[in-house]
Amino acid sequence: MNDMEIRLANNKDINNVIEFYKVLCEDPNNKALWKYGLYPTDEDLLNDINNQTLYVLIDGDEIVSAGVIQMKEDELYNDINWTRHNPAVVHILATLPHRQHKGYAKKLLMYLIELAKNNNRDSIHLDIVYDNDYARKLYEDVGFIKVEDKELYYPDTGAILSTLFE
Repeated sequence: MNDMEIRLANNKDINNVIEFYKVLCEDPNNKALWKYGLYPTDEDLLNDINNQTLYVLIDGDEIVSAGVIQMKEDELYNDINWTRHNPAVVHILATLPHRQHKGYAKKLLMYLIELAKNNNRDSIHLDIVYDNDYARKLYEDVGFIKVEDKELYYPDTGAILSTLFE
């Protein structure tokens, strides 16, 4: 982790970002239940890059962790009983399978938390698949509080039992 950089992904990164998420989706231990081409898609990732919401953590010359942060509430969360109402929202935060459990996701998450604070957001809202214990531990370890367990309906993947954190 010595030659590490966190930055916005750009159009030159698109092929590496697509490959990053494909590797994650093809991993048999994929607890997020993502299916590349369904979620995320090439178009999703290109939109995130063009909207300047996708961040990458690069170690050496490899994207090892990535995630999206939006400085507004997600419509998917409209009926959640949040305690704070000026959030940023984090989506598709992940680390390559062979680089997991080394602190990369935490380092990127801490960067995104600071980014939210610098943009006058009072919280971060996010969801995980209910039984994604690794993600649950990450978010709880950095101070996120479970708001509720709820079935969320995603247009691309359908209903998924999720845990929502703030």
